Amino acid sequence: MEVVNRTLSSLLRAIISKNLKSWDTCLPIVLFAYNRSMHGAIKFSPFEVMYGFNSCVPIDLVSILINERTSMDGVKKEEMMKKLHEQVRSHIEEKTTKYTKHANKGRKMVRFEPRDLVWIHLSQGRFPSK
Repeated sequence: MEVVNRTLSSLLRAIISKNLKSWDTCLPIVLFAYNRSMHGAIKFSPFEVMYGFNSCVPIDLVSILINERTSMDGVKKEEMMKKLHEQVRSHIEEKTTKYTKHANKGRKMVRFEPRDLVWIHLSQGRFPSK
């Protein structure tokens, strides 16, 4: 959620750099742009993940073609959406593995055995008084 907020605030800043008091009128445009853009972790736009196709913009209406993603029966649509969600899940898993490997770089695994002496720091704020 923090990444979404940071991205939206950056987009808003870029669009309304001269008149900051009108940010609320630009929010729908910014949200549309955000939901239509491809995200690095999932490699699809949020709109496409939700509905199975990317939303239309005026340039898309120049040549209206009925394609497989917009006109299909329910069973084909369900299969297509399941396949899309599987791809998204695999992209997220790949990114998570990559980030985990990078975050754990330089750390060493410590295993404790029964009867090992360890130092425990207990603060009053973390545990109830009783």
